[in-house]
Amino acid sequence: MALLDELLGTEDPAPIRDGLVDSLTSLLYELEFRGEYALAQADAARATEGYLTSMGGEDRMRPRAIGEQDEPYRSRLFSTPETVTERAIVTGVNALLASFTRTQCQLVDTVLDRWFIGDDDPNRTWHSFIDAPPEYPDRLYSGQEDSWGGVSRPNSDPGGARVFDNEVGRQFLLLLPDVTGLPARAFVITHRDDLAPGTVSEMGFFVGNTTSADVASFPALNNMDAQALYHAIENFVNSVVGQSIRWSFIAELEAK
Repeated sequence: MALLDELLGTEDPAPIRDGLVDSLTSLLYELEFRGEYALAQADAARATEGYLTSMGGEDRMRPRAIGEQDEPYRSRLFSTPETVTERAIVTGVNALLASFTRTQCQLVDTVLDRWFIGDDDPNRTWHSFIDAPPEYPDRLYSGQEDSWGGVSRPNSDPGGARVFDNEVGRQFLLLLPDVTGLPARAFVITHRDDLAPGTVSEMGFFVGNTTSADVASFPALNNMDAQALYHAIENFVNSVVGQSIRWSFIAELEAK
């Protein structure tokens, strides 16, 4: 009322004027409320109900569990789960490899473990090698325990000089064993009905003793082949890798 023109701002009763002022005031209050509400629901720290669910499931790839309340869900969205650590990724991949081979994976950080080329500065404490593992003292690579006082990081051997593109941001490389050349799995098949009594089938599952490695067979722990194993590793890593971090793998290690 104080801001109205003097002609309209009198104290005289004016129902229409007063109604318009009240309506305008209500509209401004509602506009302010809706603006603040929109800002809050666009902020994961303050959003509620469906807005928080949308931001968590679509933006952060962490869907809300059935019956999960806002505050526990919000706390989970802002937490850093253990599953995105390098150690957790290596542990999960090795668990999948264990049924095929004793060889474990190696994780290469493409920012820290790449091939760095230095000058002839005699004070330089590191060197780069082609077709040989690098020796960066602060990386403590597997297999170099003798050089660094018996200390190393497990599953960290880059295996040689690695060149990566600077423009792709944070990424890592998994070195996996090549399991495509492992012996074929043993399967039991149904006996053929067309064999004469007493005839030995040339197809089947034969078990030998330890005196002859040529005829011994070993049943598999699972029915996955190499392609299925690599798909399982891909699915696992994609489900736990940190947001916006790229990764790739090469199956170049010898499976033992």
